[in-house]
Amino acid sequence: MGLFQTKTAKIVKKSKEIFAIFAGIFMAIFTDTHTHLYADEFNADREQLIREAIGAGVTRFFMPNIEAASIEGMLELEQKFPEHCFPMMGLHPCSVKKTGNRR
Repeated sequence: MGLFQTKTAKIVKKSKEIFAIFAGIFMAIFTDTHTHLYADEFNADREQLIREAIGAGVTRFFMPNIEAASIEGMLELEQKFPEHCFPMMGLHPCSVKKTGNRR
């Protein structure tokens, strides 16, 4: 291997190392900012769906609460997937009755 080829090979190797460092720093984080994964509609395949989404790169799920009855399901998902599922407590505006449910 000639001098030019040796220097080129070293530059290519160093470039790949630098790229790997920057790829790690600027890695994209995909987040589902509004999901009701705890809802009954997901009972049949909830955990499989979450695992597939994580495998596809969606690593965070923010779960807004709907009403008092849905809190338990949100907290269960947080326990099963603590690094991925984040419950957001409160009442969903569509579930607040005009009579003023104060639970």
